[in-house]
This record gives sequence, C-alpha cells and structure tokens, in this order.
Amino acid sequence: MSHQSFTLMKPSLCLLYILLFLCVTLSCTNEEPELKKTVFTKDEALRSIQSQYLHVTKIERKAGNETVDLTNAPEFEPYRKALFFVFRQGFILILSGSEIPNTKFAPSAKTFFFSDKIPLPLNLEYYWDDAAGTVVTKSNIGSSTVPIPFENPAKLDLASIVTYPTLAAAQAAAIPPSLKFTVDLTDPKLGPVTYAYTLKPVWSYEKVGDIPNYYNFVMF
Repeated sequence: MSHQSFTLMKPSLCLLYILLFLCVTLSCTNEEPELKKTVFTKDEALRSIQSQYLHVTKIERKAGNETVDLTNAPEFEPYRKALFFVFRQGFILILSGSEIPNTKFAPSAKTFFFSDKIPLPLNLEYYWDDAAGTVVTKSNIGSSTVPIPFENPAKLDLASIVTYPTLAAAQAAAIPPSLKFTVDLTDPKLGPVTYAYTLKPVWSYEKVGDIPNYYNFVMF
C-alpha cells in the first residue's frame, strides 16, 4: 500500500471512529428510565400496585392451549368503561369515572375524568404471600359490583410489571406501563382455566376547574 493511500485512509478511519463513538454515546444517553425485571422485591411489588390507580385494559382466559380474549365480552363492560382500582392498606377499592376525548396526548393514550375522594369497597383484600412469592388477593364473601371470579386467589405476575416513576417517563417510554394478575380456577365445562387481567396505571394531569377532588387522568 502506498503512502498516499494510507494518508487518504486516515481521515476515513477517524470519521468511522467518531461515528462509532457517537452511536455508543447516544445509545447510552437515550435509555429510558424503565423498571422491568424478572424478580421484584416485596416492597417494589407492593409499590407498583399502591402508587397509582389501575384500570383493566385486557382480560384473557386460557384453557389448555387455547387463549380467548374476553376484553369486549358484555359481562366485563364495567371494567372497560368506568372502573379504576385502588390498592390501599391491604384493601382493594374502586373509583368510578368516564372516558373523555384525548386532546393533549398521543392518539394511543386514553383520558378519563373522575373524583378520587371516596373509593368504594370491593370486598377484596391483598397481601404479600411469602410462599407464593408475590402479591395475592382474597375475598371471603365475594362481590356483586364486578364479575371477578373469587373462588381462587388472584396472583400478581411479577414478570409482567413495567413501571415508571413519573408521567413524563411513562409518556416517553417505548413500552407502556402495565402489570398482570392471574386467577386459576376450574370451569365446569372447560376444566382448569387461567384468567389474566392486564392493568395499566392512570396519571393525574390536571384538576377539573373548581370542582373539588375531580381530575383528568391519562393512561398510556
């Protein structure tokens, strides 16, 4: 190789090194503040359900190798339309709200309007179960408020948790925040089945005029 050829290659090599450095630097600085991991501690798992109100966005039933999406089934309409779950001091409560037009966020987001002053009891409790290694729900008397199968406890799927510390972080994230509870029971016709409930947090982004305790919320 001639000295001239080597001289011409040096700027190209320098440019290549600069581009590689920029790619590495940008890939590091653009990391999202995402919390998604296989193992959550007790405190982290409880914080993921207690820090915000949660709305059910998907309901599935798995029997054998068949999974059926029940989200739009009529019996689950209260979940989709109006209910928001509050996990507070060992009890699961509900708030009722309404979806409103989304005028401030990306089209994939949904916005809601409700008061968070007086959540209603659901006759459901939750606690950390050391044997199960996760959060478990239970009910001794059931509830007529929403059609949740109460025969068996629901368990928080720790591997499903995706959570962010702020509204801005959740809004910017490529993977939206969510978590999943599963319920195992025996169906008279289908045999052993598993219900899976996917929930997403809603974030308060503005107070509604002068109405006490009413806010607008967004879900990503």
